[in-house]
Amino acid sequence: MKTVLIARGAFLTGSEIADAVSAYALALHRAHDVDTVDIPFLDAFQTAGRVTFSIGEGIEMATVTSADRDEEMFDIDTVLELHLKAGNARMGAPMSRGATVAGTTVETEDRTGIESWNGGVLGGPHLDRYGVTAA
Repeated sequence: MKTVLIARGAFLTGSEIADAVSAYALALHRAHDVDTVDIPFLDAFQTAGRVTFSIGEGIEMATVTSADRDEEMFDIDTVLELHLKAGNARMGAPMSRGATVAGTTVETEDRTGIESWNGGVLGGPHLDRYGVTAA
Protein backbone atom coordinates (compact mmCIF):
# COMPACT_ATOMS: atom_id res chain seq x y z
CA MET A 1 0.00 0.00 0.00
CA LYS A 2 1.06 3.58 -0.61
CA THR A 3 -0.14 6.95 0.59
CA VAL A 4 -0.75 9.65 -2.03
CA LEU A 5 0.14 13.04 -0.56
CA ILE A 6 -1.41 16.19 -1.99
CA ALA A 7 -1.79 19.69 -0.57
CA ARG A 8 -5.23 18.97 0.83
CA GLY A 9 -4.65 15.53 2.36
CA ALA A 10 -3.12 12.07 2.40
CA PHE A 11 -4.89 9.05 0.94
CA LEU A 12 -3.96 5.42 1.56
CA THR A 13 -4.47 3.38 -1.60
CA GLY A 14 -3.04 0.40 -3.43
CA SER A 15 0.57 0.52 -4.63
CA GLU A 16 -0.36 0.03 -8.31
CA ILE A 17 -3.01 2.75 -8.07
CA ALA A 18 -0.54 5.20 -6.49
CA ASP A 19 2.11 4.34 -9.08
CA ALA A 20 -0.39 4.90 -11.91
CA VAL A 21 -1.37 8.28 -10.42
CA SER A 22 2.32 9.23 -10.23
CA ALA A 23 2.96 8.16 -13.83
CA TYR A 24 -0.02 10.17 -15.04
CA ALA A 25 0.96 13.22 -12.96
CA LEU A 26 4.47 13.14 -14.45
CA ALA A 27 3.13 12.76 -18.00
CA LEU A 28 0.76 15.70 -17.46
CA HIS A 29 3.56 17.82 -16.00
CA ARG A 30 5.74 17.16 -19.04
CA ALA A 31 2.81 17.98 -21.34
CA HIS A 32 2.13 21.21 -19.37
CA ASP A 33 -1.38 19.98 -18.60
CA VAL A 34 -3.63 19.29 -15.60
CA ASP A 35 -6.42 16.76 -15.06
CA THR A 36 -8.46 15.27 -12.22
CA VAL A 37 -8.27 11.68 -11.05
CA ASP A 38 -10.71 9.65 -8.99
CA ILE A 39 -9.17 6.85 -6.92
CA PRO A 40 -10.24 4.48 -4.14
CA PHE A 41 -8.68 4.96 -0.70
CA LEU A 42 -8.96 3.81 2.91
CA ASP A 43 -9.67 6.40 5.60
CA ALA A 44 -8.30 6.40 9.16
CA PHE A 45 -11.01 3.89 10.18
CA GLN A 46 -10.10 1.57 7.27
CA THR A 47 -13.37 2.41 5.51
CA ALA A 48 -13.15 2.40 1.70
CA GLY A 49 -14.08 5.55 -0.17
CA ARG A 50 -13.18 7.48 -3.31
CA VAL A 51 -11.42 10.80 -3.65
CA THR A 52 -11.12 13.13 -6.64
CA PHE A 53 -8.23 15.57 -6.93
CA SER A 54 -6.18 17.45 -9.53
CA ILE A 55 -2.73 16.40 -10.74
CA GLY A 56 -0.29 17.70 -13.32
CA GLU A 57 1.78 20.77 -13.97
CA GLY A 58 2.21 23.03 -10.95
CA ILE A 59 0.48 20.66 -8.52
CA GLU A 60 2.64 19.07 -5.86
CA MET A 61 2.07 15.39 -5.22
CA ALA A 62 4.09 12.56 -3.74
CA THR A 63 3.64 8.92 -2.80
CA VAL A 64 5.00 7.19 0.29
CA THR A 65 5.18 3.44 0.86
CA SER A 66 2.99 2.64 3.85
CA ALA A 67 3.09 -0.14 6.41
CA ASP A 68 2.25 -3.54 4.99
CA ARG A 69 -1.34 -4.65 5.22
CA ASP A 70 -2.71 -8.14 4.81
CA GLU A 71 -4.58 -7.14 1.68
CA GLU A 72 -3.53 -4.73 -1.08
CA MET A 73 -6.21 -2.37 -2.44
CA PHE A 74 -6.62 -2.76 -6.21
CA ASP A 75 -9.02 -1.35 -8.79
CA ILE A 76 -8.23 -2.59 -12.31
CA ASP A 77 -10.46 -0.03 -14.03
CA THR A 78 -8.74 2.89 -12.26
CA VAL A 79 -5.23 1.53 -12.94
CA LEU A 80 -5.97 0.91 -16.65
CA GLU A 81 -7.59 4.29 -17.14
CA LEU A 82 -4.66 6.11 -15.51
CA HIS A 83 -2.08 4.20 -17.57
CA LEU A 84 -3.99 4.90 -20.78
CA LYS A 85 -4.28 8.59 -19.96
CA ALA A 86 -0.58 8.75 -19.02
CA GLY A 87 0.40 7.14 -22.30
CA ASN A 88 -1.72 9.57 -24.24
CA ALA A 89 -0.34 12.56 -22.36
CA ARG A 90 3.19 11.36 -23.20
CA MET A 91 2.26 10.91 -26.87
CA GLY A 92 0.31 14.16 -27.04
CA ALA A 93 -2.77 12.22 -28.19
CA PRO A 94 -6.16 12.61 -26.57
CA MET A 95 -8.05 9.52 -25.45
CA SER A 96 -11.48 9.30 -27.04
CA ARG A 97 -14.58 8.50 -25.07
CA GLY A 98 -15.45 4.85 -24.84
CA ALA A 99 -12.05 3.23 -25.50
CA THR A 100 -12.31 -0.48 -24.74
CA VAL A 101 -9.82 -2.00 -22.32
CA ALA A 102 -9.95 -5.71 -21.44
CA GLY A 103 -13.67 -5.77 -22.21
CA THR A 104 -14.36 -2.63 -20.17
CA THR A 105 -15.38 0.67 -21.73
CA VAL A 106 -13.26 3.46 -20.30
CA GLU A 107 -15.23 6.69 -20.15
CA THR A 108 -12.98 9.73 -20.33
CA GLU A 109 -13.38 13.40 -20.99
CA ASP A 110 -12.26 14.34 -24.49
CA ARG A 111 -11.30 18.01 -24.26
CA THR A 112 -10.27 18.32 -27.90
CA GLY A 113 -13.43 17.21 -29.68
CA ILE A 114 -11.49 14.49 -31.51
CA GLU A 115 -13.72 11.42 -31.64
CA SER A 116 -11.29 8.81 -33.01
CA TRP A 117 -8.75 6.75 -31.10
CA ASN A 118 -5.29 6.66 -32.69
CA GLY A 119 -4.30 3.41 -30.98
CA GLY A 120 -0.90 4.78 -30.00
CA VAL A 121 -0.96 3.44 -26.47
CA LEU A 122 -3.11 0.32 -26.58
CA GLY A 123 -1.03 -2.83 -26.37
CA GLY A 124 2.02 -1.00 -25.03
CA PRO A 125 4.37 -2.97 -22.78
CA HIS A 126 3.18 -1.11 -19.66
CA LEU A 127 -0.33 -2.51 -20.25
CA ASP A 128 0.45 -6.03 -21.49
CA ARG A 129 -0.07 -7.61 -18.09
CA TYR A 130 -3.67 -6.34 -18.06
CA GLY A 131 -4.66 -7.90 -21.40
CA VAL A 132 -5.28 -4.57 -23.13
CA THR A 133 -6.39 -4.85 -26.75
CA ALA A 134 -7.49 -2.31 -29.32
CA ALA A 135 -11.24 -1.91 -29.68
